[in-house]
Amino acid sequence: MQKKDQIINLLDNLIDLLKEEEQENWVLFFSKIKYDLNQNKNLNTSTSDILNVYAGMGSFNDVYLTKNLNNNIDFLNLKNQLWKLTTSLKIELRKN
Repeated sequence: MQKKDQIINLLDNLIDLLKEEEQENWVLFFSKIKYDLNQNKNLNTSTSDILNVYAGMGSFNDVYLTKNLNNNIDFLNLKNQLWKLTTSLKIELRKN
């Protein structure tokens, strides 16, 4: 499976958790990224958009799930996997 497809799968799982938590702004943001990836829009832009939300105050790093606390372990794992995979893909894109 290509990294892009792995990212899309991670986004699916992440979006599901965020919907359950009623985190609509993040659901919309990641749904747009997923749409762009599925439409084969600019991969460099999509990876940048993902990585940019991990920085600064009020960033995606600050999101914590409160409705079902048991989901936080899965959520943190998904966030970390998305960061690592997207960073890896971004490095590959820069080499080309």
